[in-house]
Amino acid sequence: MTHCDRVLALLADGQPHSHHEGYALNVILHSRVSELRKRGYRIDMWRDGDLYLYQLTDSSLSRSDPLPPPRAHRDAGDGLVTPPGGGADWLSNGQLLIGEASYE
Repeated sequence: MTHCDRVLALLADGQPHSHHEGYALNVILHSRVSELRKRGYRIDMWRDGDLYLYQLTDSSLSRSDPLPPPRAHRDAGDGLVTPPGGGADWLSNGQLLIGEASYE
């Protein structure tokens, strides 16, 4: 399950949810909400004291609606970071090769 899937599952009930609930899912809620908004989901956010609350406001969207393809590497679930312009390859010894430099 991707981070965006987790956030949609949380918000699917149409009720407000705090950023702390996102932390409990190991998700930075504002980042995934931004990604979901780019995909067309309507999610409201407001502050109540120290809480940031998020609510899915478009009732025509449900958990059964398929997500468009992931745009961010974190949402893709592979955990790999590719530098701008690409050029990253894994070496057989487990090192990440970026251009001329390699990283363990």
